[in-house]
Amino acid sequence: MSKDIRTLIINKCQLRWYQKWTSYHTKLNQIKHNIDNWMFPSEIPRKFEVILTRLRIGHTQISHSFLMAKEEPPICTACGVHVTIKHILTECRIYQNTRTFFNLTDSIAEILQNNHQSISNIIEFITAAKPQTKIYKPIIN
Repeated sequence: MSKDIRTLIINKCQLRWYQKWTSYHTKLNQIKHNIDNWMFPSEIPRKFEVILTRLRIGHTQISHSFLMAKEEPPICTACGVHVTIKHILTECRIYQNTRTFFNLTDSIAEILQNNHQSISNIIEFITAAKPQTKIYKPIIN
């Protein structure tokens, strides 16, 4: 009987959290439509876990370093718009051929999905397109 009550409480809490999550209007819940944990395949290096996490939350050096430097937001030299993760992954002309080669769609939610193939595609794109140097900057002691 106590297991039944425990299961019921867990299910009610998860339902309430899911309802709250879907009511938010953030960059993260635009790409993450559920409350499941993100997965990281065991074979990917920690560096790419960090890069993937930063891409998913939309906060990277390339898109947010201007805040710390108290400068204006960076403008894409090819497109003339503000540089954002969404712009790099879905819109920028500089990366169009690379996105096509690695099967990245025009949807940021699809690109950053929580499945092995999407993770593999984005890691290959990041490695080939080389924006990772501005997304992931290791801390040097």
